[in-house]
Amino acid sequence: MAESYVRHVEMLGFEKRFFPSQHYVYMLLVKWSDQSEKLVYRRYPEIHTFHKVLKEMFPIEAGDIDAKDRIIPTLPAPKWLDNQKTTETRQATLAEYFRSLLNLPAKISRCQLVCDFFKMRPEDETPPAPHPYKRNETFIMSTSRARSNTTSEITGPIMLESYRVIADYSKSSKYELSLKMGDMVDIVEKSPNGWWFCQCESRRGWVPASYLEPLDGADESEEPEPNYAGELYKTTKGYKAVEEDELTLEAGETIEVIHKLLDGWWVVRKGEDTGFYPSMFLCRTGERKEVDAEKDVVTVKMALVNIRSCGRHGFHLGIRAYATRPVGTPKKRDQQDDTPVFQYVGQHRKPQGKVFVWGFSYTGALGIPSFVVPDSGRKKPRKYQLTPYRLDTEQKISSAACGYGFTVLACNSKDLTKLWGMGLNKDSQLGFQRTQHDRHKSYDYVLEPSPVSLPLVNPQETRVLQVSCGRAHSLVLTDSEGVFSMGNNAYGQCGRKIVEDEVYSGSHVVHKIEGFDSQVTQVACGQDHSLFLTDSGSVYACGWGADGQTGLGHHNKASCPVPVGGDLAGVKVQQVATYGDCSLAVSTDGQVFGWGNSEYLQLASVTEATQCLLCKELTNSISLEEGEVFVWGFGILGKGPKLSESAIPERVPATFFGRSEFNPSVKVLSIRCGLNHFAAITDRGELFVWGKNVRGCLGIGKHDDQYFPWRVTVPGHVTDVACGVDHMVALVKSII
Repeated sequence: MAESYVRHVEMLGFEKRFFPSQHYVYMLLVKWSDQSEKLVYRRYPEIHTFHKVLKEMFPIEAGDIDAKDRIIPTLPAPKWLDNQKTTETRQATLAEYFRSLLNLPAKISRCQLVCDFFKMRPEDETPPAPHPYKRNETFIMSTSRARSNTTSEITGPIMLESYRVIADYSKSSKYELSLKMGDMVDIVEKSPNGWWFCQCESRRGWVPASYLEPLDGADESEEPEPNYAGELYKTTKGYKAVEEDELTLEAGETIEVIHKLLDGWWVVRKGEDTGFYPSMFLCRTGERKEVDAEKDVVTVKMALVNIRSCGRHGFHLGIRAYATRPVGTPKKRDQQDDTPVFQYVGQHRKPQGKVFVWGFSYTGALGIPSFVVPDSGRKKPRKYQLTPYRLDTEQKISSAACGYGFTVLACNSKDLTKLWGMGLNKDSQLGFQRTQHDRHKSYDYVLEPSPVSLPLVNPQETRVLQVSCGRAHSLVLTDSEGVFSMGNNAYGQCGRKIVEDEVYSGSHVVHKIEGFDSQVTQVACGQDHSLFLTDSGSVYACGWGADGQTGLGHHNKASCPVPVGGDLAGVKVQQVATYGDCSLAVSTDGQVFGWGNSEYLQLASVTEATQCLLCKELTNSISLEEGEVFVWGFGILGKGPKLSESAIPERVPATFFGRSEFNPSVKVLSIRCGLNHFAAITDRGELFVWGKNVRGCLGIGKHDDQYFPWRVTVPGHVTDVACGVDHMVALVKSII
């Protein structure tokens, strides 16, 4: 608690400034407990941000846990208020807010956050330089009205006129203004039809409002006093309400507009019902809206930028550019239909590869730095991402693998950089990630996808085919230069000689594994061992063998790849899989072989021992061609809470994966397993998950375990998925 605290805040008025751009600040007289008085200036976004942080510090008093416990006053954004002057409303609201804030218990009203917010800053003592041609304008509240929490008459609404351009815009007429993403503009006029008259340096013209965002966030903008009540409009297109405050109307209905908001959503009345409705679907009675269909098409990319920036209202912004052009804009001669054209995907648009991540983020394995270190004071660290989140990558990722708190991504292009890593790197499982301040030190945690160097002879010609990750090591398979390993080699899992007391942190070692009878076609990492499948169908293993997971007939470590024998001798294998300490292999004729730890009934159908040192053939095989799924072992197997263990393979009903009378041919194409959960991809590109939901790794929007397959909502066709201990990565083909 601070030594000196705020005992009173008085709202004096506000000041209109013009440099570096037009904006407004509130003048607050702050009286402190040491009898001092300071005049400070605060913008509304600063106050609103302070309010949000205060609520995060005191969630109980903010009512986040139980609404009836709330004592922190509300600070509503008045942009939706009807029939009131925005300036008066906001000043009265702020005056009441400060009064209520300082009447809260001392642990809140005298906390360090409150004291720091009201402390005098250098810019309070020395205001910014004035505009060379315009003088600042000051509006003072009368003392009597200020004390009664009401404001005096103030001319002109408080509106933030500085906006940022969020996407390139090219003008199609002399009345418009071409802009580049990142340009700063001043708003001269906001037309209710969605077009704003802007000034960028010495240039002026009309710009769609959907291409602009407030410089300091959406809370900055305000609306002038509405005066549109009583105007009759007709709906040109039907709309079904998505939110509770919206109206569902059919085309051709007559409604009354009672408030035109500048973001393209108008308040309308139909009979006894009142709500929001898109202004682009309305025209005055007896008139037709003039719409340039060709220019008013907004691409999905534009809409997505707005949605990501503005939340729910981002979609509203994303469609505003369909609105009517300003008066005076010429209509194109070849335009036949003035109905807005909704073009979401071009006819020849090809699906684009995207990467989605979810689960535990604090190791950096998701590759989203803001989840760990927020890039704004308004945000909190996000420990768990419970639903798929898109990872922005410029590269076309073709392969992904998840380890214990880290992720490796690869592309099979001819680019010099073919591999990226993110997450835990204490054993250099992501290679040497040089720090910014010391070129001889490596990061232990990599928070975003970072390039991993490979010692390739022909870096432009060689392509990466596959990656795989264990507990603290990684394998990289190339098409022409073999297999590379990096990370912890304490048990020989990297396929090189074990060095006693080797320090793996900050290691530059990337080892090329050799000793195979033919070219390697697949790699698979267990917890501390590695499997390799060659073109001849042979399986090699190295690493930790205490539980028989290497299948070499002994419990010892193996520091170089050794052919796996037992029942696999002479059998041509087409696929291998391992996770933890149990390994499986599928032969070309459909037989399944298993070896390793059987503590949880993984191999109980062929042995009663807890370990199986030599490969044993399972009595039941899995028919991959028919797309059926079989599970066995211990835990959540996918057939409901009653089945917690099974020594023999159990078939999971195909209906769990979407097979029905309408889709009788649905089948599962691939299965991936984590330590405690499963993932399946169908031929329809849908992803299903089940198992223990460790730290939200299932991506189903909650922390609960899932006892049967559940479809993960991903915007596109899933082509591959990787399972970590507590996170997952999906490769998706999407047309948007």
